[in-house]
Amino acid sequence: MSSVINPRKDVYQSNSLTASYIPFTALQADIFGVILASLKKDQTEYSMTVKQLGEWCDVSETNWATIRKAVEAMYNISFELPTEKEIDGEMKPYLAKSRLFWRIEYPDQRKLNGIENINKISPNDIFTVFIAPEMISELFNLTKNFTIWELKDYLKLTSLNSKKLYTIFCQYKKTGVLNLDWKDVQDSMGTNYPTLALFKAHVYNPCIKEILKETNVKTIIPHPRKLGRKILNWSFTFSWNKQLKLLNEPPSIDPKIQKVWQRLQKDFKLSARQADKILDQVDITDINNELYEIQIMRVSDQIQANIGGLTYTRFRDKYSVNFDELS
Repeated sequence: MSSVINPRKDVYQSNSLTASYIPFTALQADIFGVILASLKKDQTEYSMTVKQLGEWCDVSETNWATIRKAVEAMYNISFELPTEKEIDGEMKPYLAKSRLFWRIEYPDQRKLNGIENINKISPNDIFTVFIAPEMISELFNLTKNFTIWELKDYLKLTSLNSKKLYTIFCQYKKTGVLNLDWKDVQDSMGTNYPTLALFKAHVYNPCIKEILKETNVKTIIPHPRKLGRKILNWSFTFSWNKQLKLLNEPPSIDPKIQKVWQRLQKDFKLSARQADKILDQVDITDINNELYEIQIMRVSDQIQANIGGLTYTRFRDKYSVNFDELS
């Protein structure tokens, strides 16, 4: 079941996600921020209208077409997350390439309005996004190593680099010290300036100026780290005008629901959307019982059809699961 976005003040995400470079435009970063602020317990499907996104992301009606293009393009956005893999009995650092959403739905303007009005945008046009499974651990059930930032301040920032640096400051708000290698910060931003001086002039300085003007950060004091006269790096101490009062707990997903959702896809060969439909319409105890019966049939070679087709049919016929909306 889809949840309509209703953003909170605070946004939660893993520190890994904070440090990762995601190839957003500034508008896509704002849309993603609004979605993150709307996350709810046990919910991975979210719907939003063009008008809602326009209001939240400060996009005028004459530019609503840019919202559609931004959302459509987010389906293809991928990024790298650090992970580990056991090789010859030893854990080695690896990178996992992941997507934000496994599905995005949006109006077919060609069929709705005709080819001559393909760019026509209605304020009630609805976009629906489905959080990718690999993103769940980065956004839900966060108990440690996560970043909290304020949506209102984030949306005020116009520079994509400022948005990224602001979230990095938020990660270290408790210590008030940001001590990162400038090349690591470049990796997070996707910039590639060859010298610290150029990076400071084109990124650090304008970003810090905008962050101090538009956000809750009160002071940012740079501290050069030198070798002789040469500046090798910078660290920052910073303070806040006031701490964000957290009104919410990080969004969560019941591990039992997540496990069944994954089993329906991995072991019973259903699509993620089919698994969503079953979880929306059938009690989890009944789902587990049904899967147990199908598994017994499978072991005893009673299954003639493919496992996915049988699972689909049994839930449709026995529990009246409505798969009609699936494309």
